[in-house]
Amino acid sequence: MNFKVLLLLPILEIISFILFGDILGFFPVILHILATMILGIVLLKKNRGLHEIERISHDPKDWICKKVAAILFIIPGFVTDFLGVMLFFGASEQRNAYLRHT
Repeated sequence: MNFKVLLLLPILEIISFILFGDILGFFPVILHILATMILGIVLLKKNRGLHEIERISHDPKDWICKKVAAILFIIPGFVTDFLGVMLFFGASEQRNAYLRHT
């Protein structure tokens, strides 16, 4: 079943490009794609110091979710951007819930 979803992703991306291109126009869509790609690169390269390694050791799931979200932002498309946003903020929400309970 996962293979079918993987094959469905490019079709959904093409459909979303066409729909958002009709609604927003060509240049805003291209600007959105470039902006999310730059955001993904910044998020991927962010915090590479000793403090980051210490934080990863305490909560590796949050770090993995944010790095996968950054990779999804780099991939052009609205569906992958949506998945990246959900993954990025979902990881932050889990971390905030953990901090509230401790």
